[in-house]
Amino acid sequence: MSNSRSKLRRRTDSFLGVYDRNSDKLVGRLVDMTTDGVKLLCVTSIEQEAEFQFRMELPVDLRGSKEITFDAKSVWSKQDKVSHEYNIGFKILELSPKEKQKIQLLIDGPLFADDNERVHVTLSKKVT
Repeated sequence: MSNSRSKLRRRTDSFLGVYDRNSDKLVGRLVDMTTDGVKLLCVTSIEQEAEFQFRMELPVDLRGSKEITFDAKSVWSKQDKVSHEYNIGFKILELSPKEKQKIQLLIDGPLFADDNERVHVTLSKKVT
């Protein structure tokens, strides 16, 4: 697996659930994100190349909405030897300009940090 990311991954320790928009079932918890892709922590394995229509719930209002929607395809999966959960990488396929802007606002905010930084969560700040 090559690591050819062009954007810095931003991670979060907050629980941000990512749901399948068709079934409304929780797929996993967001671990990190860019406007190009996401990594989820999932309790079940997901077949590589599987495509999803996702909805992610937000703890703060961004541009009049408390969710982000996007289409994505699974590109890799690795099971954790201790927790037996799966870290699964997804490439974002379809993303409207408004949703891309909301993702950028979210990952630039207080809930996210660069991979080598500690996340300090502050939920009292409203992002507009």
